[in-house]
Amino acid sequence: MEPKKHQPKNADSRRALFLDRDGTLILDKHYLSDPAGVEIIPGVRDALQRASALGYQLFMLTNQSGIGRGLYTLDDALLVNAFDVQREAQLFSALLCPAFLC
Repeated sequence: MEPKKHQPKNADSRRALFLDRDGTLILDKHYLSDPAGVEIIPGVRDALQRASALGYQLFMLTNQSGIGRGLYTLDDALLVNAFDVQREAQLFSALLCPAFLC
């Protein structure tokens, strides 16, 4: 009797990477509210492309306490996130963590 091969419960399941924005994808500039200040960390672009080519769906998460502190608005944070996504040729989806008001 041949051993049964392991099959995932959902054969259509996808792999995903959830990546923090500041200090992981871009240089950490405290309370970044201006897209012009975005600096992609060297090597990130290649790493994202490689992960994408391996079938990973990529998500950027970010906790922006500057919103809750009144240092900038949610719209400012979304503009910075959109700029990140555009610069990386739509490789990943930008998600704002619900805890951004901490």
